Amino acid sequence: MASQDALRKASRLFDFDHGTLSLIRIWAGSPNHIYAFARQGKAYILRASKGTTGWADRTRAEMDFLDYLARHGARVSLPLASGNGALVEE
Repeated sequence: MASQDALRKASRLFDFDHGTLSLIRIWAGSPNHIYAFARQGKAYILRASKGTTGWADRTRAEMDFLDYLARHGARVSLPLASGNGALVEE
């Protein structure tokens, strides 16, 4: 599970109440932990990853691809930018 410090930092960066976080899934052998949270009455998903070499660049590429798909008419979940305007925060 992601550390509480990391989750509190994420709640500040993505502007949501830390108390709304709930763990959805941890995959065995995966660095990803998946959480649900609420922001302004809407449900969102947070993927917290334990950093391995290149993880941030790969995740940015995934977010860019989702954005591309959405702009070209695909029905996909849109990435949520942080208060810094970033789709991925380290």
